[in-house]
Amino acid sequence: MSGDNDGDDVKRWLGSALSDEPPLRLDRDAVLRQGRRRLRNRRLLAAGGSGAAVVAAVVGTVLVTGLVSEEPSLPPAAGQTERPPVSASTTQSPPSSTTTRKPPSASTVDDNSVRLMAGLTTSGLLPDNAKLRPPPGADGEVTFRLTDGRTYQLTTDVHTADGDGSLSVLVEPPGVHPGTTCDVPGTPFAHCDVREEYDLPMAVAVQKLAGGELRRWVRSARPDGTFVTVVASNLSESARQRGDRVSYDKPTVVPEKKLIAIAALPEFVLHG
Repeated sequence: MSGDNDGDDVKRWLGSALSDEPPLRLDRDAVLRQGRRRLRNRRLLAAGGSGAAVVAAVVGTVLVTGLVSEEPSLPPAAGQTERPPVSASTTQSPPSSTTTRKPPSASTVDDNSVRLMAGLTTSGLLPDNAKLRPPPGADGEVTFRLTDGRTYQLTTDVHTADGDGSLSVLVEPPGVHPGTTCDVPGTPFAHCDVREEYDLPMAVAVQKLAGGELRRWVRSARPDGTFVTVVASNLSESARQRGDRVSYDKPTVVPEKKLIAIAALPEFVLHG
């Protein structure tokens, strides 16, 4: 529709509206201009509404496509909480505490150990001013130790003004040995005899080993069946491990007579 036809329509509409009314003081041309402006605005609104519908359809298609292509984000299951992402650069491992444990000792010190050691050191049978020192490889103080759950053993180097040597004392419970005898497997004797000392049966022997080492060996049997074995050498364990040599003429650090007395000590019994 052209602009002239629009003007005719407005004129007819105004003529019919004003034909029976008294004359008004209006500017007819201003009214025509206002009418044309309103018609033009309506057409623009109509055209704009169609364009908006097209745009809305396009945008809706894009949004739907995007929703289908994206994986939906599921909420956490009941009882679970979302955890923030862990960054490898900021995560720190707790400091590891490493405790170094010593292996259990192969021997034990108990009341029997204390009583046996006190009986030996107060007997007056050790050399004067003798110093007892643990042999190489042994740790802790020199004392009797429970070695296999039944047997108590003392092994020590003995240092004196006249020379060094070693001493070993073994206290074994009843039932370990058949009795005092010179037939000891793996222990060849240069001389051995069985006799009674301090009213106890004893085996008294002498060993000669390589390198000039001389050992004196005594074993006693107690009335309760306990066995006490005492061995003295003219070579300390430290010197033996170094490969030192001595002479058979060098006496043992404790003489035979005192070894027999040690084997007969009344404190050498086991309790418990």
